Amino acid sequence: MRFISPSMLAFTLVLFLLPWIEVSCEMRTPLRRDDPFRRDDPFRRDEPFNEVRGSLSVFYQSGLQSTWGEVSINSLVGGPRGVEWAGEPIRPDAIKTDPAPMMIGYSLCLVVGIILGYSLRTSKLKGFLLGGVCLAACALLLAQIVVGFPFAKTFEEELAKQPANIRNDLSEVTLSVRYTPIFYLAVVLTIASFILAAIEPAVPSRKKPRRRPRDDEDDEEAFADKFYAQIRRRR
Repeated sequence: MRFISPSMLAFTLVLFLLPWIEVSCEMRTPLRRDDPFRRDDPFRRDEPFNEVRGSLSVFYQSGLQSTWGEVSINSLVGGPRGVEWAGEPIRPDAIKTDPAPMMIGYSLCLVVGIILGYSLRTSKLKGFLLGGVCLAACALLLAQIVVGFPFAKTFEEELAKQPANIRNDLSEVTLSVRYTPIFYLAVVLTIASFILAAIEPAVPSRKKPRRRPRDDEDDEEAFADKFYAQIRRRR
């Protein structure tokens, strides 16, 4: 029980380096009438077999990148000129957002919690310190979710500023911002680490009873007395 909470914090720190937010591109392409995979059902208006659906991540941002506002571009997207927006190529260093300062405090709480969890023994002091650090990490993460990450807010604002003709061209391709499953896993692990750190001092530790050296000497003396007694009887 002693190392469970800091181990969860260490795993959460690894997840902090992975993509947390992504801008995905979802496309629906209708099939032709002569396509062998096309199926027409006269009794259904919705025909899911008559279109091909695909989704691809275009931009993404890790928890660490959110601390200074960097955004990564998927290298598989775009042609020779790279990713284009409104007919103009986008440079990789041109995509930046405002930093999320609460994520800086969140990452520091993770590091401090890992150090405290592995260095201190199970006690009320450890439960107070480690539980407080984990609670601060949970508060910072949930507060950032409520306020919103600058990356998601910036993308929605930039999409709303585009002219109507560009938005119409994008009607066949849906762009959406969403949190990745890695982000939700990090949220769950952060909350679980706080719960475990709080209840750790209340869980009794299982210790094997130690035999005192005096008891061992008494056992040896009793065994010797019995042994000599048996020898005297045989005589």
